[in-house]
Amino acid sequence: MGKNLRKVIFSSLLSLSLCLGSSVTFAQTKEEYLDNFLDNVYTIMLERESDEEGKLYWQNKILEGEIGVLDFLNQILDQEEFAEIEMSNEEFIYKNYELLLNREPDAEGFEYWVNRLDGDPTHAQKLELINQMAHSNEFIDEVDRLGILFKKYEEPEADKPQVVEPIDVFIQDAYTHIFNREYDIDGFTYWKEQLTSQNKGAIDLINNFISQEEFKARNLSDSEFISAVYEVLFDRSVDSDGLTYWNNIYSKDKSSNRQINIVLEIADSSEFLERIKNLNIIFKKIDLNLFYSELLTRQNKIRGITSSQLSEIKKGMSFFDIIVKLGRTRNVSDVEGVNIAKYIVDGSREFYLIFSDPASTYKFNPMDVLNAQK
Repeated sequence: MGKNLRKVIFSSLLSLSLCLGSSVTFAQTKEEYLDNFLDNVYTIMLERESDEEGKLYWQNKILEGEIGVLDFLNQILDQEEFAEIEMSNEEFIYKNYELLLNREPDAEGFEYWVNRLDGDPTHAQKLELINQMAHSNEFIDEVDRLGILFKKYEEPEADKPQVVEPIDVFIQDAYTHIFNREYDIDGFTYWKEQLTSQNKGAIDLINNFISQEEFKARNLSDSEFISAVYEVLFDRSVDSDGLTYWNNIYSKDKSSNRQINIVLEIADSSEFLERIKNLNIIFKKIDLNLFYSELLTRQNKIRGITSSQLSEIKKGMSFFDIIVKLGRTRNVSDVEGVNIAKYIVDGSREFYLIFSDPASTYKFNPMDVLNAQK
């Protein structure tokens, strides 16, 4: 049975129940209620269809008690997409009644809430009013009756790590601008340990965050994503010229890895490299599974390195550090999209280091770096 048909049947039965009193009931499970409620958030408030993957993600989060329905509302509607929708104050109040109470407003209640939005309310003021209307007994009683969490009230975290060091700011910015929420203790502690030990790099953290369903469900526009990346990488807002420049590059990338690619593009700057140097963290962890030494041409000039330098690489140098310290040879691969640097260790042993298209990230000529070090 299609969703629209289910909604029609549900509405018809609800109307019949209201007309006949308690003689007609419609037993709705919490799964059915959430499926309908989440759909309505998108269709009523955002004026578009929901995507199944994102809706399933949020539904599971609520059913598992990780967040409440009010937490979901705040996270979805506290975005530019909702802020840009134009509607009158009257229409906004009507939508809230339809979404939260599944009914038309009564005259007295409607007038009261419209007056609360006197003038031209800001996005923040609209969100505050949604929260106030959601705290009505009518809405809370319904979700409580179905056993659905209204709001996740967390105990005060006395031992929550305080943001006092520059590296703490970097981690906090990632949570704030990628997930649109405060960091949790376990996540903050894990990433600080990974970064300070240099077991993972700054780009590894960002790539991990943007791969999560929590981020994907935000459905950010291109400009919103670039703005978020700027905040995390540089701890500042993107300027208008920078946003236009990166938007142009980002829009041309049609690959499935376009978000990862644009993060690397933007991070390839002296400003960010200087920042991570001061934080004493690496750019990106080199995957040791990308090292191998077979099936490659031997028709190129090769850079010689020592076994001690090779050992240093294996401890986890960033790609940028390798280029600067060792000198990058020219690509020795005939495979499109794959770049392979070749070295001779201690004058005899061949060594290959593979990267997926680093030329799209690093704009300088690796051979210029190599020749400058001779």
